[in-house]
Amino acid sequence: MTAQSLTLAEYFGTPVSIHFHAGARWITAEAAGICLGYAADQARVAVGKIHARHEDEFTAADTCVTNLVTRVQERATRIFSATGCIKLGFFAHT
Repeated sequence: MTAQSLTLAEYFGTPVSIHFHAGARWITAEAAGICLGYAADQARVAVGKIHARHEDEFTAADTCVTNLVTRVQERATRIFSATGCIKLGFFAHT
């Protein structure tokens, strides 16, 4: 299933793309990492490490991998729901 882009939002001055997937709003791992204060070039990797360390704490309602369409191609991308983002915040050391 492919997530559809819903809207742009702003988190303390940082633009965030919100995606509509399975009846809910989700953001990408990269966007979550930037909101947590990681550098843009390290945000996705940092969130991936957090998720990997605490994978047993996340449910299918918190995170999943879906296909997102970029300007050039469709690619598998990890996305997080609001509860998934809260969990990332708990586990992040930022």
